[in-house]
Amino acid sequence: MLYSVDFSVRVNNIFSTIHTAFIPAISVSECMHLAEEMKANLTENNKQQIYIFIAA
Repeated sequence: MLYSVDFSVRVNNIFSTIHTAFIPAISVSECMHLAEEMKANLTENNKQQIYIFIAA
C-alpha cells in the first residue's frame, strides 16, 4: 500500500508541514518505521520536534 506521510512542526499550537513523502509499505507499522528513519535525517538541521502524520 502507498501511504502519504506528512512531517510537521508545531508553532503556536498550529501544525505546519515541512516535508511530505509517499512511502510504499505493507503495513502502517512498517510505514512508521521507515518514516522514523526519514525523520532522523530531517532533525539534523531542525531543532524543533517533528511530528509524523500517516494517511492511507
